[in-house]
Amino acid sequence: MGVRDEMSQARRTSVLRATAELLDEVGVTSLTLRQVAERAHVALGTLFVYAENKDDLLMQVYGPRMTEHWTAMLEASAGLAALERIDRFYLDCIDMYYTDKENIREFYLVSGKKPAARWEWLELLRDQLCQILAAGQRNGEIAPGVDIGTLNSAYWAMYWVAVNESYHGATEERTKEILRDTLAMLRGGVQRSVVRPALRML
Repeated sequence: MGVRDEMSQARRTSVLRATAELLDEVGVTSLTLRQVAERAHVALGTLFVYAENKDDLLMQVYGPRMTEHWTAMLEASAGLAALERIDRFYLDCIDMYYTDKENIREFYLVSGKKPAARWEWLELLRDQLCQILAAGQRNGEIAPGVDIGTLNSAYWAMYWVAVNESYHGATEERTKEILRDTLAMLRGGVQRSVVRPALRML
Protein backbone atom coordinates (compact mmCIF):
# COMPACT_ATOMS: atom_id res chain seq x y z
CA MET A 1 0.00 0.00 0.00
CA GLY A 2 1.41 3.37 -1.05
CA VAL A 3 1.59 6.50 1.10
CA ARG A 4 -1.47 7.99 -0.62
CA ASP A 5 -3.49 4.83 -0.02
CA GLU A 6 -2.42 4.73 3.61
CA MET A 7 -3.49 8.35 4.08
CA SER A 8 -6.85 7.63 2.43
CA GLN A 9 -7.41 4.60 4.67
CA ALA A 10 -6.48 6.64 7.74
CA ARG A 11 -8.99 9.33 6.78
CA ARG A 12 -11.70 6.73 6.20
CA THR A 13 -11.00 5.18 9.61
CA SER A 14 -11.16 8.64 11.18
CA VAL A 15 -14.48 9.40 9.47
CA LEU A 16 -16.07 6.13 10.58
CA ARG A 17 -14.74 6.50 14.13
CA ALA A 18 -16.15 10.03 14.31
CA THR A 19 -19.49 8.78 12.98
CA ALA A 20 -19.64 5.98 15.55
CA GLU A 21 -18.85 8.35 18.42
CA LEU A 22 -21.47 10.88 17.34
CA LEU A 23 -24.14 8.23 16.78
CA ASP A 24 -23.58 7.10 20.36
CA GLU A 25 -23.59 10.67 21.66
CA VAL A 26 -26.37 12.43 19.74
CA GLY A 27 -28.18 9.72 17.72
CA VAL A 28 -28.77 9.50 14.02
CA THR A 29 -31.60 12.04 13.95
CA SER A 30 -29.43 14.85 15.30
CA LEU A 31 -26.25 13.78 13.53
CA THR A 32 -25.02 16.07 10.73
CA LEU A 33 -22.32 15.56 8.15
CA ARG A 34 -20.67 18.78 9.30
CA GLN A 35 -20.34 17.35 12.81
CA VAL A 36 -18.69 14.24 11.41
CA ALA A 37 -16.26 16.28 9.32
CA GLU A 38 -15.30 18.47 12.26
CA ARG A 39 -14.83 15.48 14.59
CA ALA A 40 -12.78 13.61 11.96
CA HIS A 41 -10.72 16.75 11.11
CA VAL A 42 -11.47 16.52 7.40
CA ALA A 43 -13.12 18.89 4.92
CA LEU A 44 -16.87 18.44 4.51
CA GLY A 45 -16.40 17.53 0.85
CA THR A 46 -13.94 14.80 1.81
CA LEU A 47 -16.74 12.85 3.49
CA PHE A 48 -18.30 12.14 0.11
CA VAL A 49 -15.18 10.23 -0.90
CA TYR A 50 -16.07 7.66 1.77
CA ALA A 51 -19.87 7.78 1.90
CA GLU A 52 -22.74 8.87 -0.34
CA ASN A 53 -24.70 10.48 2.49
CA LYS A 54 -25.59 10.16 6.18
CA ASP A 55 -27.47 6.90 5.58
CA ASP A 56 -24.37 5.40 4.02
CA LEU A 57 -22.26 6.43 7.02
CA LEU A 58 -24.82 4.85 9.34
CA MET A 59 -24.70 1.58 7.43
CA GLN A 60 -20.90 1.49 7.34
CA VAL A 61 -20.81 1.85 11.12
CA TYR A 62 -23.84 -0.23 12.09
CA GLY A 63 -23.33 -3.03 9.56
CA PRO A 64 -20.18 -4.31 11.33
CA ARG A 65 -21.56 -3.38 14.77
CA MET A 66 -24.77 -5.36 14.25
CA THR A 67 -22.88 -8.26 12.69
CA GLU A 68 -20.74 -8.49 15.82
CA HIS A 69 -23.86 -8.62 18.00
CA TRP A 70 -25.61 -11.14 15.77
CA THR A 71 -22.55 -13.40 15.74
CA ALA A 72 -22.29 -13.28 19.54
CA MET A 73 -25.99 -14.16 19.89
CA LEU A 74 -25.69 -17.19 17.62
CA GLU A 75 -22.49 -18.36 19.28
CA ALA A 76 -24.15 -18.11 22.71
CA SER A 77 -26.92 -20.48 21.62
CA ALA A 78 -24.67 -23.07 19.98
CA GLY A 79 -25.62 -26.55 21.12
CA LEU A 80 -29.32 -25.80 21.55
CA ALA A 81 -32.04 -27.25 19.33
CA ALA A 82 -32.45 -25.40 16.04
CA LEU A 83 -35.87 -23.88 16.66
CA GLU A 84 -34.87 -22.82 20.16
CA ARG A 85 -31.80 -21.10 18.71
CA ILE A 86 -33.91 -19.26 16.17
CA ASP A 87 -36.48 -18.19 18.77
CA ARG A 88 -33.77 -16.99 21.14
CA PHE A 89 -31.97 -15.12 18.37
CA TYR A 90 -35.00 -13.07 17.39
CA LEU A 91 -35.97 -12.35 21.01
CA ASP A 92 -32.38 -11.24 21.70
CA CYS A 93 -32.66 -8.96 18.67
CA ILE A 94 -35.64 -7.27 20.32
CA ASP A 95 -33.57 -6.72 23.49
CA MET A 96 -30.76 -5.23 21.42
CA TYR A 97 -33.17 -3.04 19.47
CA TYR A 98 -34.54 -1.41 22.60
CA THR A 99 -31.07 -0.64 23.97
CA ASP A 100 -30.33 1.60 20.97
CA LYS A 101 -33.77 2.14 19.48
CA GLU A 102 -33.24 5.34 17.47
CA ASN A 103 -30.10 4.23 15.67
CA ILE A 104 -31.12 0.61 15.10
CA ARG A 105 -34.56 1.65 13.89
CA GLU A 106 -32.95 3.90 11.28
CA PHE A 107 -30.51 1.12 10.42
CA TYR A 108 -33.47 -1.19 9.73
CA LEU A 109 -35.27 1.44 7.66
CA VAL A 110 -32.22 2.20 5.53
CA SER A 111 -31.57 -1.53 5.07
CA GLY A 112 -35.03 -1.86 3.58
CA LYS A 113 -34.55 0.93 1.05
CA LYS A 114 -32.06 -0.97 -1.10
CA PRO A 115 -31.75 -4.59 -2.24
CA ALA A 116 -30.40 -6.93 0.43
CA ALA A 117 -27.57 -7.89 -1.93
CA ARG A 118 -26.13 -4.42 -1.29
CA TRP A 119 -25.44 -5.39 2.31
CA GLU A 120 -23.19 -8.46 2.40
CA TRP A 121 -23.43 -8.80 6.18
CA LEU A 122 -27.23 -9.05 5.92
CA GLU A 123 -27.01 -11.84 3.38
CA LEU A 124 -24.46 -13.61 5.58
CA LEU A 125 -26.85 -13.48 8.54
CA ARG A 126 -29.74 -14.89 6.53
CA ASP A 127 -27.49 -17.70 5.29
CA GLN A 128 -26.47 -18.53 8.87
CA LEU A 129 -30.09 -18.67 10.02
CA CYS A 130 -31.00 -20.82 7.02
CA GLN A 131 -28.22 -23.26 7.89
CA ILE A 132 -29.51 -23.58 11.46
CA LEU A 133 -33.01 -24.35 10.17
CA ALA A 134 -31.65 -26.85 7.65
CA ALA A 135 -29.81 -28.63 10.47
CA GLY A 136 -33.09 -28.75 12.41
CA GLN A 137 -34.80 -30.40 9.47
CA ARG A 138 -32.04 -32.96 9.10
CA ASN A 139 -32.33 -33.99 12.75
CA GLY A 140 -36.13 -34.30 12.54
CA GLU A 141 -37.03 -31.18 14.45
CA ILE A 142 -38.69 -29.63 11.38
CA ALA A 143 -41.10 -31.57 9.16
CA PRO A 144 -39.52 -32.89 5.92
CA GLY A 145 -42.00 -31.09 3.66
CA VAL A 146 -41.16 -27.61 4.94
CA ASP A 147 -39.24 -25.45 2.50
CA ILE A 148 -36.34 -24.03 4.53
CA GLY A 149 -35.90 -20.90 2.43
CA THR A 150 -39.58 -20.05 2.85
CA LEU A 151 -39.41 -20.80 6.56
CA ASN A 152 -36.39 -18.53 6.98
CA SER A 153 -38.26 -15.72 5.23
CA ALA A 154 -41.31 -16.34 7.43
CA TYR A 155 -39.25 -15.93 10.60
CA TRP A 156 -37.69 -12.79 9.15
CA ALA A 157 -41.11 -11.34 8.31
CA MET A 158 -42.53 -12.11 11.74
CA TYR A 159 -39.66 -10.28 13.39
CA TRP A 160 -40.37 -7.20 11.27
CA VAL A 161 -44.06 -7.34 12.17
CA ALA A 162 -43.14 -7.25 15.86
CA VAL A 163 -40.62 -4.43 15.40
CA ASN A 164 -43.17 -2.46 13.41
CA GLU A 165 -45.39 -2.43 16.48
CA SER A 166 -42.67 -0.51 18.31
CA TYR A 167 -42.93 2.20 15.67
CA HIS A 168 -46.50 2.66 16.83
CA GLY A 169 -45.65 2.97 20.50
CA ALA A 170 -45.55 -0.65 21.71
CA THR A 171 -43.41 -1.19 24.79
CA GLU A 172 -40.51 -3.62 24.78
CA GLU A 173 -42.52 -6.18 26.73
CA ARG A 174 -45.49 -5.88 24.36
CA THR A 175 -43.22 -6.21 21.33
CA LYS A 176 -41.65 -9.35 22.80
CA GLU A 177 -45.08 -10.74 23.63
CA ILE A 178 -46.18 -10.31 20.01
CA LEU A 179 -43.01 -11.99 18.78
CA ARG A 180 -43.28 -14.89 21.25
CA ASP A 181 -46.85 -15.57 20.15
CA THR A 182 -46.01 -15.55 16.44
CA LEU A 183 -42.89 -17.66 16.98
CA ALA A 184 -44.97 -20.23 18.87
CA MET A 185 -47.53 -20.42 16.07
CA LEU A 186 -44.84 -20.83 13.44
CA ARG A 187 -43.06 -23.48 15.49
CA GLY A 188 -46.31 -25.43 15.83
CA GLY A 189 -46.79 -25.36 12.07
CA VAL A 190 -43.32 -26.52 11.04
CA GLN A 191 -43.21 -29.33 13.56
CA ARG A 192 -46.31 -30.96 12.07
CA SER A 193 -45.94 -33.58 9.36
CA VAL A 194 -47.93 -31.52 6.84
CA VAL A 195 -46.91 -28.01 5.89
CA ARG A 196 -49.65 -25.48 6.50
CA PRO A 197 -50.79 -23.74 3.29
CA ALA A 198 -50.42 -20.34 4.96
CA LEU A 199 -46.74 -20.99 5.47
CA ARG A 200 -46.24 -21.73 1.80
CA MET A 201 -47.72 -18.35 0.93
CA LEU A 202 -45.32 -16.30 3.11
